[in-house]
Amino acid sequence: MAKRSHEDWAALIKQQPASGLTITAFCHQHKCSTSTFYARKANKAKSTGYLISLFD
Repeated sequence: MAKRSHEDWAALIKQQPASGLTITAFCHQHKCSTSTFYARKANKAKSTGYLISLFD
């Protein structure tokens, strides 16, 4: 699989809560690691200045 862009990660982070899946199930479905998902989600929150719950 090709490396995901920042835009790809932003879209995945936005899609996850709407999917109704746990982060683990969502990551499995989208073939990404949960640790990378959480790291990208935390980096996005830090870079945008918004507080995002890591456990949504």
